[in-house]
Amino acid sequence: MKLNIYIFLILYIININSILEIKGYPQSKENVISLKLANAIKIQTISYGSYDVNSKKDNQQFDEFIKYLRVTFPLIHNKLKVNIINNHSLLYQWEGKNKDLLPILINSHYDVVPVDKSSWTVDPFGGVIKDGYIWGRGAIDDKSSVIASMEAVEYLLSQSLTLKRSIYLAIGHDEELQGAQGHKKIAEYLMNNKIKAEMIIDEGNPLREAGYMGVKNKTSVIGVYEKGSLFYTISANGTTGHSSMPPSLKSPIGILAKAIIKLESNPVPYFEDKQYQNPYLDLFSPEQISTNPSLYYIKRTTTTVTMFNSGIKPNVLPVSATAWVSHRVAPGIDIPSLVERNIKLINDTRITLKVLSTRPLSPYSSPNSTSYNAVKQTILRVFGDNTEVYSGGMLANTDTIHYWHISPNIFRITPIIVNDNDYGIHKSDEKLSTTNLLNFVNFYENLILNMNK
Repeated sequence: MKLNIYIFLILYIININSILEIKGYPQSKENVISLKLANAIKIQTISYGSYDVNSKKDNQQFDEFIKYLRVTFPLIHNKLKVNIINNHSLLYQWEGKNKDLLPILINSHYDVVPVDKSSWTVDPFGGVIKDGYIWGRGAIDDKSSVIASMEAVEYLLSQSLTLKRSIYLAIGHDEELQGAQGHKKIAEYLMNNKIKAEMIIDEGNPLREAGYMGVKNKTSVIGVYEKGSLFYTISANGTTGHSSMPPSLKSPIGILAKAIIKLESNPVPYFEDKQYQNPYLDLFSPEQISTNPSLYYIKRTTTTVTMFNSGIKPNVLPVSATAWVSHRVAPGIDIPSLVERNIKLINDTRITLKVLSTRPLSPYSSPNSTSYNAVKQTILRVFGDNTEVYSGGMLANTDTIHYWHISPNIFRITPIIVNDNDYGIHKSDEKLSTTNLLNFVNFYENLILNMNK
C-alpha cells in the first residue's frame, strides 16, 4: 500500500513539473501554490441541497479530494496525526511541546455550491489560470483556505519547526449545507476528547483595497460575531386547469407575487445593539452606507427571495407556488418575532409560511484579547503597517456555530485584498489572484509563528 502511494506521489510531482514547463510558468512559490489550488478546483466536490431534486452528492469526488490532499501535502500526512471524521471531513493535529497552551484551530471547507455553467466565461471546474488569477468554483469559497492553510503548515514542517502550541487544521465537507455532517462532527470529536482552543480562525471578511470608497488605506474587518439566519418557504395553492379557461383569476403565482412584493418593500426595522459594534462604518458617510450593500447590511437584516417554483407547462395553470426566503438577522432582532412580523405583513390566509431553519446570533468575541491582537499583528505584518484593522460583524454564516463551546475567541477573516469586481463568492466567474493566494499562505504562516513565540 505504501509503495503504491509513493509511486503515485512521484508520478504526481513529475506531472506538476511537466505542466509548469508546458504552460511556461517559472516554478516560483506563487505559481506552484496556484497550480495546487487550480487542481483542487478541478475536483467537483459539490454540495447539493434538498431542493436539488435531480442531483446528489458524488462521494467519489469527495474521496478523490482527500486523496489529492494526501499526495499534494506529503509532510502533513507523514508527520501529523490525521483523523478522518464521518468519512469526508478531516482533522489534522500538529502537536506542540507545551501542553499548558491551548491550541489554535484553523477551519476551512472544501465543498462548493452548484454552478450554472451557461453564465461562466470559463469552465468552472477547469482549474484555469489566466490573467494572474485562478478561476473556478471554490477559488475563494473555500478551497483557497484549505490549500493556503495546508501549504503554510507543509512549509513550516519543511523548516523543521518545533511548536510550543498545538495547531489543528479542521476541514469540513458540507459547510454549504450548514455543516451538520462535517464541522459539527469535528466539534463533537473535540468535545469528546476534552479539547478546547485558544482561538479559532474561519473564513470571513476580506480586506478592502486602498482607495475603496474614498478610504486612503487598506482596511480589514476581523469578524468577531456573525448574524443569525432565518430560512423559510411561503406557499400558495390553487386549482389546476387549462390556461384558456382559468377557474379563477387568482393564481398561486399571483397570490405569492403580492406577498413577495410586501416582504421586499418593507425592510426589517433596524435596532441599535450597544455590544455588537462596527467601528469600520464610521469611515463612511450615511449616503455611502445606504447605497452600498456590503456596508448597508453590516448592521441591518436582509430579506432575499432566493428561489421560486411553480408550474409544469406554459398552458397549464399551476396547482401551487412556493418561494424560498432568506433573512440574515442582525443584532437586536428576535427570530420568532421576525416570523410573526412577516406573517402579519403578508396578511393573507391563502399563504402558508414554513420555517426551514434558524440560526441564532453568535456570541461576541472580544477585540481586547491576546488572540485578537495576534490576528491583528499578523494582518499588519502581511499587508503592511498602514493597514487599518477593525473589529466588526460577518455578513454571512460559517461553521463556527458548531465551535462556540470550544473557544470564546472566534475570528472570521479571509486574508485577501478585493474590490467589488473580483469578490465573487457564489457568483459566476469566481476567481482569486495568484498574489492574493500567496498572501493567504503568508497569513497562516505568520499567524502560527505569532502564536508560538
